[in-house]
Amino acid sequence: MNKYNVIVEGETDSFYISKVLSIISKSAQCSEVFPILSSGDVSFLDQGGVSNLAGFVKSTYEFIIKERPCIIVLDGDNAGQKVQRELQGYLGNKKIPFKSNEDFIFVYKNFAIEGLFPEVWLKEYHNSHPDLFKEFSLDSCDNLTVFELKDDKKKKFMEMILKKAEEQKEMDWASNWIKFLNVLEKSLEKQGNRIYGKKP
Repeated sequence: MNKYNVIVEGETDSFYISKVLSIISKSAQCSEVFPILSSGDVSFLDQGGVSNLAGFVKSTYEFIIKERPCIIVLDGDNAGQKVQRELQGYLGNKKIPFKSNEDFIFVYKNFAIEGLFPEVWLKEYHNSHPDLFKEFSLDSCDNLTVFELKDDKKKKFMEMILKKAEEQKEMDWASNWIKFLNVLEKSLEKQGNRIYGKKP
């Protein structure tokens, strides 16, 4: 365990967060600062899937949070929501706080972490590389309602969309990412203040 810890569902989650954080931090177009996330004091703990995450949290979370800040990041999809309810009930029975945007964070709407990128990008990739997607649906107003990547295509998609992000001169694409990272930063800070004491 590091000084600060973030539990994520899969390995691409931790890579996305680290890479986008790096892109944002290097941009002259962005004034956002994430001192905790940008330090070397944060570990991203990849659980190899949402089911494994639930098991890990049930067996270790109550002990970890006594000594180390620990935030759980969940996809907003059905599986993520199901695990959130499961953990809410389990930890609630033990009188352990489990509040949204404090102890756990849903990344964005009903989507996995890739949903933090602009919807127009996701539509473009679906048009040009439909083989990457397991599911993709729009509503009557052309808004994205459901999308899911094929498991064996997630790394390829990640490489493509991060390359696109790095090539952008403006940072408009990162607006949802910045909101997510701000919540994660503040949650770690709040837990850190509780455990380590507030800095003067």
